[in-house]
Amino acid sequence: MNQMSKRRRKSAAWPRVLSPKMEAQLVKAYNKGRAWIVSQSNDNVYEVHSYPSVLVDVDRRTCSCFQWQINQLPCAHAMVAIRNSVRDLYDLVEPFYHAAT
Repeated sequence: MNQMSKRRRKSAAWPRVLSPKMEAQLVKAYNKGRAWIVSQSNDNVYEVHSYPSVLVDVDRRTCSCFQWQINQLPCAHAMVAIRNSVRDLYDLVEPFYHAAT
């Protein structure tokens, strides 16, 4: 109980939506994919022209590199696709990474 209480107080002081560690991972993924070009197939599916090119389905939260499905956190390809969509990034991150959880 004491451990959970300490963690709850500590996370209440975090200034962002996600934990600092997860925010750092998202920034790293964003910076990795900044130069990649994105083609939109439809409202939810994007092709990210990296090496190799991958498909990202924002609605299903999938990427053909499979990192988004494994980590439940958007990979660099997904970050680029989300940047080009009208969706909120934090809505696409699993709730257990949020500071409130």
